[in-house]
Amino acid sequence: MKTPLEQLLQKIGQSLDLPPHISDQVAVHYKTVQKWICEGDYFKKFDILVYPQGSYALGTVNKPMLDGEEFDLDFILEITDTQLGDPPTPSELRSQLLKRLRENANYAPKLHPKNRCAQIQFSGQFHMDVIPARCRNQSSIDSRILIPDHSLQDWTYSNPKGYIEWFEAQCNKTVERVQFDEHVTLSGEVEVEPLPAHETNDHKKPLQQAVRIMKHHRDLFFAENPEKKPISIILTTLAGKYYSGENTVHGAIKQILSSIYSNLLSQTEIPTITNPSDKDENFAEKWIQTPVLYSVFKAYIREFIVFWDQLENQLTDSNLRSLKEKLGEDIVHREYNQLDGSNSHRAKESSPIPVITNNAQPKPWKEAISM
Repeated sequence: MKTPLEQLLQKIGQSLDLPPHISDQVAVHYKTVQKWICEGDYFKKFDILVYPQGSYALGTVNKPMLDGEEFDLDFILEITDTQLGDPPTPSELRSQLLKRLRENANYAPKLHPKNRCAQIQFSGQFHMDVIPARCRNQSSIDSRILIPDHSLQDWTYSNPKGYIEWFEAQCNKTVERVQFDEHVTLSGEVEVEPLPAHETNDHKKPLQQAVRIMKHHRDLFFAENPEKKPISIILTTLAGKYYSGENTVHGAIKQILSSIYSNLLSQTEIPTITNPSDKDENFAEKWIQTPVLYSVFKAYIREFIVFWDQLENQLTDSNLRSLKEKLGEDIVHREYNQLDGSNSHRAKESSPIPVITNNAQPKPWKEAISM
C-alpha cells in the first residue's frame, strides 16, 4: 500500500499531465508538419525516417505550470541519400528545411531558426523543434545520426533512438518500444513513427514519474532565473543513470539525489554528462563554456537534497509546508485535499498552511543563483 506521501506525489504527477485535447493537437501538428516537409521537391529524392525524441518520446513531458512556460515536441527528420553523387552538406540540409517551411503561409510567421533545429511556435504554450539529420551509415546497425550544427558549420553526432532505448531499459521496460503504433509509410519513401499514445501519470514507471517531479521542482526553483536552470536532458540522464529500481517516486528521487551528490558534487572539476548511447556527446558542454552554470547546478542539488531528505512518509505540517514551497502552493494544496481515504493520515489544517518565506531561514544557495 502506498504511503500518504507517495499518494500525494502521485497526484501531483497527475496534475502535470497534458490534457488529452492538447495531446491530440500536438499529434495533428506532428503529422501535418512532417507531411509538408516530405512532400517538398528537395526532400522527395531522399528516403526519410521521421520519429519523436526528447521528453515526449520518453514519457516525461510536463504541462506548463508557469506564465510564459512552454512544452515542446522534438522530432527528427532523418534522410538517407538514395541518389548517386555527394550527400548534402550541413548548411544545405538546414537551409533547405528552412526554405520549405517558409513556403507554408501558416508556418512562415511562426518559424524561428535555431542552431540545430527549425522551431515552429504554435499557440497554446507549445512549440515544435524539427531537427534535420542524415543517416550516418545506412548499412550499419549503429543508430547514430549526423545533425547540422549552424555555429560549427559542420555535422555533429547524436543518437536519439539509442538514448530512448537506454532510458526505457532503465525504466525496466521491454525492448518493445512500441507503445508506438505501427509505422506509417508514405509513397514508399517516408516512414513515420507516430507519437507515443497519451499516457497518464498513474500508468508511468517510477523513473518516469520521478523525472517529471524533478523537472517540475527545477522549473519552480529557477522561475526567476530560467536561463540558469539545468537542461532536462541532464536531469533525465542523471536520473536514469542513478536509478536503482526503487518502486516509489520518493525513494527513486532520494537515491538519484544521493548518487548525484556522491559522484558529481565531490569532484573539483566540471564533470562530463555523456549520452549513454553516444560517448562522444556531452550534454553538459555549456557548463564548460559557462562554469557558473555548474556552480548553480551544485547549489540547486544541495538545496534539493535538504528538502527531499526531510520528507517523511507521514504527511506532517512540516512536510506539507516544504512541499508547498518547493512544488507549488496551489498544486499541493489542491491535490492534498483530494487524497482518498479518511483523515487518519492528514495533518490538521484549521487554515491553509502558510508558505515558508525567503526570510524564514538563511539560504546561501540563492547567492549562486543570482551570480
